[in-house]
Amino acid sequence: MEEQKIKGLKELIETVNLLKSQGKKIVHCHGCFDLIHPGHIRHLKFAKEQGDILLVSITGDNFVQKGYMNPFATQSLRATGLASIEYVDLVFINENWVSTDLIKEIKPDIYIKGQEYAKDKKVHPGFIEEKELIESLGGKIVYSPGDVIFSSTQIMNKLLQREDIKKEKINNFLVRYDINKEKLIEIIERYKDMKVLVIGDFFVEDYFFCKKQSNTSINSPILNFEFLEQKRFIGGVGLVAQYIRELGGDVKILCLGNEKSLEVFNQLNRSLVDKLYLTKIEDYSLPVKTIFLSNEQKIMELDRKIKIKIDEKIELDFIKKTIELLDDAQAVIFCSYNQGFLNKKIINSITEEARKKGVLCTLMSEEGMGENFLSYGNLDFVVCSEKEARYSVNNFTDGIDFLSRDILSKVTYKNLIIDLEKEGLIGYNPVYDPQQISSTYASYLPFLFDKIIDSAGKKESLISTIILSLISKSGIYNALYLGGCVSAIEASKMGNESVSKEELKSFLREDFSKFS
Repeated sequence: MEEQKIKGLKELIETVNLLKSQGKKIVHCHGCFDLIHPGHIRHLKFAKEQGDILLVSITGDNFVQKGYMNPFATQSLRATGLASIEYVDLVFINENWVSTDLIKEIKPDIYIKGQEYAKDKKVHPGFIEEKELIESLGGKIVYSPGDVIFSSTQIMNKLLQREDIKKEKINNFLVRYDINKEKLIEIIERYKDMKVLVIGDFFVEDYFFCKKQSNTSINSPILNFEFLEQKRFIGGVGLVAQYIRELGGDVKILCLGNEKSLEVFNQLNRSLVDKLYLTKIEDYSLPVKTIFLSNEQKIMELDRKIKIKIDEKIELDFIKKTIELLDDAQAVIFCSYNQGFLNKKIINSITEEARKKGVLCTLMSEEGMGENFLSYGNLDFVVCSEKEARYSVNNFTDGIDFLSRDILSKVTYKNLIIDLEKEGLIGYNPVYDPQQISSTYASYLPFLFDKIIDSAGKKESLISTIILSLISKSGIYNALYLGGCVSAIEASKMGNESVSKEELKSFLREDFSKFS
């Protein structure tokens, strides 16, 4: 019954013309109708009372402009929800910013808008055009009473901030994908047999912990800090390999460097030295990122990373060595931190060979480095921030669901995972529909902790856990949850302190019941 109410444009015009020929008065409502609430029901009931046939058109997903992560529900779900309401006779998904084109076609007798449109038309410039058109066609604008006012957007924003709603969403994720503690621990135990090759850029991070002095410098008006201590953390391929090793996986590392690189690996994680395959180059200087902190708050970063230039011989030798190592790997992670040598030719050449060998591939890239991950379209999955996603397709206005469809239409990724920082993760995978060019299936997992102490290493830990889980045959949803757990634990620490296998299992045993 509901499906019969939802019409395409041609069928809608034919239906409306037929009803008009029978003397029926057509009433038209238009809006987003994202989260149907009592205010909507009263609005629709009032609209139905103004005529014989109530047509409700909704703004298509691609054209909803209501801020971050809207629409909450897809256009098909919104249309089905409206069609299930008894007052509604016809539903149409309008692929446009405003309903003027549709109004020209159906020429409604009455056009219904909420009372807020009558009070301040300047806030709704699109409505001015609609109103003038309706009246020029002999129709009439009627404003619903607005005696009970709700806002879908405000309701959703408030709901998402509540801790009980957050827990409920996490629980829904667990129930929906049949995720349980015992299954997750079984997956973690399988990590020990998993072989991952990590290739790319290597650097270190120096954390300088300071204490702000109350007075400024005597010599000039600059901030004055007292040095407290320094900590050095491994970065790049070393950090990703460290996460995999700590979670129980078997790892091999391939990067460029010199004797200083070996020395640093010895100092920071000796267990990784025998896993390191170093391509030595001349005139190499160890890249260092320096972070200054006061009261454990980051106040400044100094990035002394260098651009590494290699000749064609070193490039071909690197590709050849990597392909040899693929024979004993189940997955490869490309770590690109803007040092310059891990280029499109290297990544795509290795990915092509990895595909032939059934080796999973993904990319760890640093946000803000200006690299477009769409250049590597043959990866199995990619993790990115919303900012990275928007820059990749130069799209800064559309909703995040449409954004994901745009990205996935250009690549062959099995999954696109967007990290929303303290708001959580959204996993998208392509769902191809013969009636559409493409669509996506989304799964949302809220952030499992209350806050982020330090986001350094969060993305690396997320990618490392997901890749280990996928090659352990966990499926994407178990992998997404385990990745969410590890990245949340990592973000609760200062600096790149890896999450161990036992730490992850302890978290699941103690905290899983909070969400299930």
